[in-house]
Amino acid sequence: MDAMGAIYLCQCVTKEVHVVPQDVCAGPHANGGSQPQREGHQDTLISQSQNTLTMTQLLFSADTEE
Repeated sequence: MDAMGAIYLCQCVTKEVHVVPQDVCAGPHANGGSQPQREGHQDTLISQSQNTLTMTQLLFSADTEE
């Protein structure tokens, strides 16, 4: 199966990747981080604007905890 996309962790602005709460993603090994959004994007379930910066929450899941 081909990858659905790419996440560039070097662009993340959060210091650590964190476990995502189950109310955000029900997957048992879902993780996340945030990165700046590109100009022109609007708020969505994963993107929120704060002042002049829009952050996109990145969610990714693993098959196991390791």
